[in-house]
Amino acid sequence: MQVGICSFSVNKSNIFIFAKPTRTVVIRSSSRADGGHTHRPHTLYGLLGIKRSATLAEIRAAYRNAARQLHPDTNASPAAQEDFQRIKAAYEILGDSSLRKLYDNVGLQALGPKFATLWSYLGNGSDDAGAPGDEQRGVRAGPGGGGVRGRDVHLVLGIMLSEAAQGTEKVLSYAAMATCEDCQGSGYSSAPPACTVCRGSGQILKSQYLGAADSGQFAGPKVLGLDTCPACAGSGRVDQPPCTSCLGRGRRSSSRDLAVRIPAGVERGQVLRVCGEGGAGRCGGPPGDLLVRLEVYPDPNLERRGHDLHSSLVLDVFVAVLGGAVEVETVRGARMLQVPPGSQPGDVLRLRGAGIIRAAPGGAGTVRGDHYFTLAVRLPSAHELCGASRELLRQLAVVDSTLRLRRNSAISDECGAAAAAAATAAAGSTGG
Repeated sequence: MQVGICSFSVNKSNIFIFAKPTRTVVIRSSSRADGGHTHRPHTLYGLLGIKRSATLAEIRAAYRNAARQLHPDTNASPAAQEDFQRIKAAYEILGDSSLRKLYDNVGLQALGPKFATLWSYLGNGSDDAGAPGDEQRGVRAGPGGGGVRGRDVHLVLGIMLSEAAQGTEKVLSYAAMATCEDCQGSGYSSAPPACTVCRGSGQILKSQYLGAADSGQFAGPKVLGLDTCPACAGSGRVDQPPCTSCLGRGRRSSSRDLAVRIPAGVERGQVLRVCGEGGAGRCGGPPGDLLVRLEVYPDPNLERRGHDLHSSLVLDVFVAVLGGAVEVETVRGARMLQVPPGSQPGDVLRLRGAGIIRAAPGGAGTVRGDHYFTLAVRLPSAHELCGASRELLRQLAVVDSTLRLRRNSAISDECGAAAAAAATAAAGSTGG
């Protein structure tokens, strides 16, 4: 499957687009800094991270704190922009005493279609499996009708460090709720007729007075809100026998195999989001997403430090002494590394561009880190040397020893001459 991939580095907001998507795949961290919620809240209070009894000052402080993290001027993540609009709408409601009271007494659906998207987002907290007859009892979305979004499916995928550095493709096998093929998601054995009370919408208008729930008196103005249709329990249809295949749920558990491309440069703990590959929605709602948390296994031969890779390289003693080009393995395949003459154990050589891919400064394309090799020198054992080799080494040792003796002798002669000259100069000075 060809997928589009966006990468959100952990605790960072930069975005990398790798391909035009047919399935949207997003890499993101689970921190609030990138605009994501580790657990989806179910109330406006939870959205702002405050208690239901919070004061106006506490509401305002919570909104400002969240806005600083999610504002488009400081966080370019699309998910952060969506979350910013949600907390902005939550503050618009909770920051107004009249709207807050209406929300507390009636619910978000009473505030009209303006907040339909927010209602749907907060309302997706029910059990994905559902109970028999959920669709018949009217599990519906917010103002304006529609269905309930399917639940997200969470998986953990382990990959090798070399795969994380270079990118790879994996086939994921998992189970998720799918629309029942026998009833086409209706939950009924046959197509039921529309409810005559709500005309198939599943909702009716309901009037209520503000303040009635608190004081027992009509202390506020009369408002109109949407409520579940009592005739069809919100299903919009007249009850019919439930589907025997899905027991009225409209969905059944299904096994799936999905090929997903893992982008190069991912890190441990990042989450791969495949949009639309989660559980099927109810009542015609959109499907959930597949979220895959990545675990990167350590490699005994490689160490990652940021976007650079480090490994050891054992050299033949003659290559270390004389220098030369050696073939080394990198995450991008075999490369040639130039070893300078006289290389010592512990020296570090760098191979540019053989590390992990990363975004270039300013967002202009991508660049790669480097691969660093720490040298070790392997000496040949006695049984590995033939007679001719040993004889050559003996001759080399004699030549090297002779050179050292001559060098030391020359140094001694120079030191003696310098000392004699110094003594002569000192004697002349004394005699004068």
